[in-house]
Amino acid sequence: MLSEQTRRVRIPFFSHPLRLWIFVTALIVSILIGFFLGTTIESPGSKAIDASSFQIPAAVPIEDRVVTDRLTLQGAVVPGSKFDVKAAAPQGTDRAVVSELFVNPGDNVTSGQLLAMISGRPLITLQSSVPLYRNMRENDQGEDVRTFQLALTDLGFPTTSTGKVDRQTLASVRGLYERFEVIPPGGTGKDAYIDWREFTQIPGDSGVFLSTSAVGTVLLDQPFAVIQTAPDVVLARITVLQSDKLKTGETVRIQTGDGTPRTGRILSTSAFSPGDEKQNKPAGMDIAISVPDEARNDFRPNDPVLVTYGTDSPSSPAIPVIAIRQDAEGVYVLRYTPKTVGETTPQPEHRVYVKILREADGWAAIETNAELPVGAKVLI
Repeated sequence: MLSEQTRRVRIPFFSHPLRLWIFVTALIVSILIGFFLGTTIESPGSKAIDASSFQIPAAVPIEDRVVTDRLTLQGAVVPGSKFDVKAAAPQGTDRAVVSELFVNPGDNVTSGQLLAMISGRPLITLQSSVPLYRNMRENDQGEDVRTFQLALTDLGFPTTSTGKVDRQTLASVRGLYERFEVIPPGGTGKDAYIDWREFTQIPGDSGVFLSTSAVGTVLLDQPFAVIQTAPDVVLARITVLQSDKLKTGETVRIQTGDGTPRTGRILSTSAFSPGDEKQNKPAGMDIAISVPDEARNDFRPNDPVLVTYGTDSPSSPAIPVIAIRQDAEGVYVLRYTPKTVGETTPQPEHRVYVKILREADGWAAIETNAELPVGAKVLI
């Protein structure tokens, strides 16, 4: 009886099968749409990753421009070292008076030169490391005697440097005075001696008279003359980079105001200086430049000077220095060839070897090359 009822009763699996089919269809469609969108739409993160691995070639055009190594500096005339020539009143006189004058401003001064007569006695230059400070007679000894003997030898009177005033020394002194037709102190006999007042020391081997006292001048506190023992120079400050070009011995052009440009030579370069902001002086080194003898009157102390190095160059094809490459064969650039429309692979690199003419300010002038016309692009 139970089994009969069981066979007759049917439990429905779904009461609404149409709704089931609609649900399943919608689910499948949404899965397909999600898959499609997932394959076509990129997230910001994935875009950034892709962009980081994509290389855009950087190319710059070849320009026709002037690339010159010319440098322009501002300098000034710095006066050379000066030295005051003193004159003492000769022994037996009350004061020093210029009684005769044998030199003038602009004349060169050398050791063993008769400058003037001071109160009737000679004033003779002497190049010596130790100036005379006492009268020296026969048998006197000392370092001052030895250096005086060396000075006599340099003046053409051979004297043994014994450090002791001997007959040979006095004979050389008499010879020096005879050169000027003047009687030495103590006369020409055995009583001759060396009077320190009649010699004036000059530093160095030579100099130029800047000024002299006129005949009749009573010399009290002022010097008899002023000599310049080192020439005026032009001083200009350069940077560390400029020092690679402006080396000692190089020639430069110097000019004051509207004056004629002159050629000077770099004499020396100072040590590096950190500069002084208060004086508006940049860090760098100072170069000393010679002034030609024939132009000294045009370059007065403290005059501003324009200093130039190098020459103006004509325009030529030029490329940035960062575009230059090098291999075992030489210096080259990579000419940039853009992809054509529809092309999927980049053009192969095209090396063009070049000759560098000049470099300045980040640019390099290159020799004209048919493969690199102005306007063509190179990779950097």
